[in-house]
Amino acid sequence: MDTVSTLDIAAAFTDHAPFIGRTIARLTGTGSHVDDLLQETFIVAFKKRNTYDPSRAELSTWLYGIAANLCRRHARGENRFGNFRKKLSAETPAAKVTDTPEQVFERNRELQMVQDAINRLPFKQREAFVLFEIEGMDGAQISRLLNVKEGTIWTRIHHGRKRFMEYCQTRGRFNE
Repeated sequence: MDTVSTLDIAAAFTDHAPFIGRTIARLTGTGSHVDDLLQETFIVAFKKRNTYDPSRAELSTWLYGIAANLCRRHARGENRFGNFRKKLSAETPAAKVTDTPEQVFERNRELQMVQDAINRLPFKQREAFVLFEIEGMDGAQISRLLNVKEGTIWTRIHHGRKRFMEYCQTRGRFNE
């Protein structure tokens, strides 16, 4: 009997989603990302349903393994971007006593626009863009870190820069 035809993902979701959801929340903290990770767990399970072997593990164990891997990936991403946010805010020039409220407002507005532009990039482009443009890493370093060919890194940086600039230009900045 083929496991692909016998593994009912809808039933697995009904039976195991509460446990998996609680586990995700405990591993990553509460927030809207929990629902995203729970959904992604069952999408991965659906895509990999033909690899599930009931003689090797219970379904809950197999689903937990998928969820745990996604949680680790989420934590790495949060750590990377948490550090980026800290670095960005640490490098934000403090308002000078002589700055007018308008100057402070404008500076904060521009910083928010930059952050919004970065957040709009697809994750792989955002990752390469931030590591190159913000962290100052070179292509070879990023390639090793992400375990991706260096040419792919340069492509991601190129497309990330292009999208970043397009977003900023539509917001009235960097119109040169």
